[in-house]
Amino acid sequence: MGTLLTIPHEIISVIYSWLSFKDILSVRNVCKGLQIAISTDEVLWARILTRDVLDRGIRLPPYLKPFGLADASAVESWTRNALMLEKAYKSPKPLPMDRLTTGTRSVTWTKLIRGRWCLFASSNVSESRISLWDISSPDRQVCAEVLLPGPVMDGQVDDRTSEINVAVSVGSREPFVQILCLGNDAGSIHIVKLRRISGAYHTLLLSGCFVGVAVTNEGDSNPSMIDWKTGTTWGMILPTVRCFSTSVASQARLICLGITIWKHSIIVVFSRGIQVYRQRVVGSSGGLCTDRSSGPLVIWDDRVVECRFLACDLFVTGSLYAQNRSELGDNGRPHDFGEDVVVDCDAARSEEHGVEGTPQTKTAAEDTAENTMLYIFLLSKNGGVSVYKLNEHGQIEGDRFRCRIPQQYPAEVLSIVPGCSGNMVVFLCATTHIFRAPIILLARVQRRKGPPDADVCLEYCALSGDNVPRPHFWPCLDFDDSRGVLLLGSQRGELSVSRFVNQGNLQLESVDDMLPPLRIVNNGSDNHDIVSMDLPPFYQFRECLLDCALEEDIPKVVEEELVRPWQLPCGTDIVVPEGWSNDWQNFKNRNKWFIPCLRWGYQDIDLTRYMHKSVPNVLRFFHGILGEPYPILFLENNHDVVIFRVGLQVYWFCDSETGLWERSTMARFRHPQALRELPNILQDIDVATLEYYDDQHRFIYYNWTGDRSPGQMHHYNSACCYDRILQYVAESEELPCLDPDPTKWTEDEWEKLDLKADYEECSSDETD
Repeated sequence: MGTLLTIPHEIISVIYSWLSFKDILSVRNVCKGLQIAISTDEVLWARILTRDVLDRGIRLPPYLKPFGLADASAVESWTRNALMLEKAYKSPKPLPMDRLTTGTRSVTWTKLIRGRWCLFASSNVSESRISLWDISSPDRQVCAEVLLPGPVMDGQVDDRTSEINVAVSVGSREPFVQILCLGNDAGSIHIVKLRRISGAYHTLLLSGCFVGVAVTNEGDSNPSMIDWKTGTTWGMILPTVRCFSTSVASQARLICLGITIWKHSIIVVFSRGIQVYRQRVVGSSGGLCTDRSSGPLVIWDDRVVECRFLACDLFVTGSLYAQNRSELGDNGRPHDFGEDVVVDCDAARSEEHGVEGTPQTKTAAEDTAENTMLYIFLLSKNGGVSVYKLNEHGQIEGDRFRCRIPQQYPAEVLSIVPGCSGNMVVFLCATTHIFRAPIILLARVQRRKGPPDADVCLEYCALSGDNVPRPHFWPCLDFDDSRGVLLLGSQRGELSVSRFVNQGNLQLESVDDMLPPLRIVNNGSDNHDIVSMDLPPFYQFRECLLDCALEEDIPKVVEEELVRPWQLPCGTDIVVPEGWSNDWQNFKNRNKWFIPCLRWGYQDIDLTRYMHKSVPNVLRFFHGILGEPYPILFLENNHDVVIFRVGLQVYWFCDSETGLWERSTMARFRHPQALRELPNILQDIDVATLEYYDDQHRFIYYNWTGDRSPGQMHHYNSACCYDRILQYVAESEELPCLDPDPTKWTEDEWEKLDLKADYEECSSDETD
């Protein structure tokens, strides 16, 4: 009598492939013979993976080993992991979590690398560190770290070559970009400092030797590409759009929000438009040449405050090998399909292996080139999310369309985090109630070609609040959707790693998650030396400023230190024109300029105290200035009118008489040598009409009212309120019946505690 084991392998393998994944596992458990036959059938598991995962548009982790080096058990683990993740994302349950505490250092930036390594920056006014944590290890120990002279404000990671390089903006007294390299040297993990780029920060892209920044010494929001190995800089032609109002018809300056390299183009996203630049490599050294694309600037009416890029190959029924090849970059390294990604269709040209029994309709390059799409997620000031689609030629396909978040989640989006593989996207949302914590929404990215107005995001689902850190405190997030790892760091110094599935689902031998060997010869001495913090003078004298009730009480030596950064760049001098002054001792509003742009941003504890007392921070949060503003001159008969600079760009600022910062006026001088020619320019300007009339179009007016959306205000107020209430509860001895877990408090209890905490705070102020 025949059995399944007597049927020829080629035939029974095809029969098994008609069964569901669950049924195959059931058949395998019948006997030991079937268990061995099915578990070792590479062709069968290739078919199952293609049918249940790839043909349904689900991407595998981009750091898996090549299919030709994987056995049947590895391919089975890939299939199992993908299917379990799909189920977990649809109905997330309370997640297991690992937690690492930095003590008193706020976590300002985080990045997951290959699903295993957590790179994070933490800092306070005494020290700043970039650390690497192996989240697969049971012991919560930092593997490597380096010290920096200021907090990390932003960063980019490039893991598409044989090296892992990092570019971070360091918020020291004079901000700069630090280039780092991660790697393994004889079993020891290192973070090596490679290069320091002075006069540039606000990183938006790192690709090979090119780092894209929004701020340089030349000025603010000035997108540039810098070869960090040679120091060569390529600026981009800045687009402008018409700005019309009841009294002003001029050019509205655009704020640079994002840069990515897409095929042979450089895509730059501004606050009100997208510009495509051509990318050409010139010269024997491989220099970069950029110029404006022939395509028009794509503009919109509302104000965008954040953008994220997500590159993905749209679903095509093709070969398993085709996807495997398209994931490989130069030297066989996997592409990082996530933020600021470059997909190089011609990168992998290795020998074709093919998979028996797997449909192969196109080559990898053909699959990717014809079906790859760049999604540009845009976050508007009101918390709405919309998407543009760019094809492989850098052309916009269809109109901009909005992500329709279900009404069951009444919240405004604060931040967008695409998953590294492009399967999922995370939205951090602020609820409309001050006592409710922000929520984290998951959504699946649509990878099938459909109508032009089809939703990009589907199947929204909120993460359970159980065993997830309360994301009140301006968290920085990263998400590896192909491995189910969510990383969250907060200003409280907490670093939390949540997993949607067991990390043992993937066969460890089939995952290429080790750090590459270091190729840089470096003794590492500069990585371990003590590095002193070099912050703006304000951080040194902040307590003195707090203790001084009146401006006249500030010691003269302190004022001199606070004013010192206002000096003009070396080699620059101007003759003060009539009616203007730079005598800072007589400047009545000098205290409003003492406080620089706060280096910890929303996480800075002084934001609540000084937000409306600091013009530089008003310029940052209400007018979109990315660089550091320094006053140059003030009007003698009206100290509310100030000329200031960011780098070499010159602006004028007029404070609102109503005291509302959002109604203040600002514009940039159009003259290319405005700093040197400032006296001549000011002589020809009627200051009385400066705020509302410009008949010669000498200024570029700002069309920007800040990135503090209503949702962000809810989030901000929620964090402040949460802190105040918890402090009151901790210090009070009159609340014996209150549950010690704040997550279990009712809305009525929150409101009563808020009133009591507010009363206690007011009573304390009156006593003082």
